[in-house]
Amino acid sequence: MKIKNYKGKIDLEDYFEQCRNFHGYLAPGLVLGGMMVDWALEAMESSQSFNAVVETRKCLPDAVQILTKCSIGNGWLEILDWGKLAITLYDINTLAGARVHLDNKKVARYPLVKAWALKEKPKRENPLEPLIEKMIKGGRNMLTCRKGIIGTIPQKLVPYDQPRLCSKCGEAFRCRSDNICQGCLKPFFKVV
Repeated sequence: MKIKNYKGKIDLEDYFEQCRNFHGYLAPGLVLGGMMVDWALEAMESSQSFNAVVETRKCLPDAVQILTKCSIGNGWLEILDWGKLAITLYDINTLAGARVHLDNKKVARYPLVKAWALKEKPKRENPLEPLIEKMIKGGRNMLTCRKGIIGTIPQKLVPYDQPRLCSKCGEAFRCRSDNICQGCLKPFFKVV
């Protein structure tokens, strides 16, 4: 299996090795993030000049930094600390982009992945290898990708809370707010 990066495609095992070197170990969020970046890059088609927005500070930003030229250091990667498993890549000139997120309706068919994403079990009760296998098997069947336009990206960070589902979009989020996630309260991405 191959995964898309900014240079083309690499073997999944090569990506996993880069994850171990960069992140310290192969975390489930890096596996999921790799699939998200792969799909977003494909949806972006031929854009060579793009930025990234990640809606959690955990693991997904590292997948973006490994597979794209976007990093925290060069300022092309924006992290919205909302606790949402979502990645957006967008063209810096046109602001057109693609947002990929873990779809809670689709992930219900993958109980191990769902339990991990919603923190339904402690880590020790959700073993890493079977979880990663289920993520690879589920692939894009667990995700949703939408094209759209970037608007104003909010800057206010909110501390994490226990995961719950947004009453508006249905995605899991971990911010302290009402039952509506920050992405729905202050949308920065409009589906076209």
